Amino acid sequence: ASAPRWSLALPLIAGGLAILLSGLAALAMYAFDERADLALQGKILGVAHTIESELRDTQASSPERLLEEIRSANSPPIASIILRDASNTTIAEVGTRIPGGEIRKIEIFPGPPAGPPDRLESHGQGRRGRRGRKGLEISLVPGAGRPPLRIRLLFPLTILMGLGLVVLARISGRSFERRYGASIREAQARHFEALGRAGAGLAHQLRNPLATIKGNCQLMGESLADPKLLKRCHQAIQQAQRMENMLETLLDYARPPSPEITEFPVSELFQEFESMYPELQGTADASILIRADREHLRQVLEVLISNAFAHSPEGEPVELSSMLEGEWTVLQVSDRGPGPGEHPEDLFEPYVTTRPDGSGLGLSIARSLVEANGGSIELVHREAGGAEARVRLPGRAG
Repeated sequence: ASAPRWSLALPLIAGGLAILLSGLAALAMYAFDERADLALQGKILGVAHTIESELRDTQASSPERLLEEIRSANSPPIASIILRDASNTTIAEVGTRIPGGEIRKIEIFPGPPAGPPDRLESHGQGRRGRRGRKGLEISLVPGAGRPPLRIRLLFPLTILMGLGLVVLARISGRSFERRYGASIREAQARHFEALGRAGAGLAHQLRNPLATIKGNCQLMGESLADPKLLKRCHQAIQQAQRMENMLETLLDYARPPSPEITEFPVSELFQEFESMYPELQGTADASILIRADREHLRQVLEVLISNAFAHSPEGEPVELSSMLEGEWTVLQVSDRGPGPGEHPEDLFEPYVTTRPDGSGLGLSIARSLVEANGGSIELVHREAGGAEARVRLPGRAG
């Protein structure tokens, strides 16, 4: 069974939750901005109303003093106040405008005075000029009307929390997958171990009877004169030998491998197989070194090359090559056969084979040997058809 894709599912769920939280945070930020702006607008309107009321009072003979008192009482957010008449002439100005601050303009209507003329007449407006509308230009300090810092940090903090949630979900998903995969591999290892022990016990029980049959056939063959009977006797001996080979393979699978790691050039091993298989096309860099048990690696390559020739069409070559990938040496056995199928991993299970004469243990033994040497093995589809067996073992450039 394949492990659930927790490393994909959990980040997707966390990402959706992060988007939802970010949307809520953005909505909250908008609400806080609107609230702060409305509060500021209300304060400014209150200041304008106070100025308007005071200007109607005949006692307000000094607009500068009035505006300064109001500005001081409302600083911040008000930095400066300018009072202008209907013709946009400045009547009074207090405070200092700060660069970057917002400016709000409001019209007020002080109305006619109830008492004697005040200082407004000194600006050439007279009683009649004061009856018209006037303008207030209120300059705010930079950042006025914005929510507090803790509120402004709500949205970016939510984004960071969402990203952290996705990263945490990714890490948790990978952890779940590793644990699930480890439990599956442990269960498979126990199953295969029990299967191997049972097969090994059966093989031990069959070896003696099989040796007896083979020995008796050999003795009978020495005394037979009839060519037909002699041929049948030789066939029986060949089948007995084939069964002995199968039992030996089963015992090899049941034995736990104990590698003796050495470092040697890959090209030396390639030369051995090129002499054994003249049709094999091998390309090995003499500078590439590999760290493994030489005999174990020889068994692995023998299984892979034998399978490649068994599945390759007649006349199609089998290629053996090597390359470096970081701290790994990769050996590749490639053919132009039908390929490893839709589920290549199934071929590494015991007693699964696509060869009529196969025992179904070759690839299982090859994987156990490679893993015992600290490496990995896989079957992949080859471009333009065929299969490619990739063996990864520790290595380096010589």
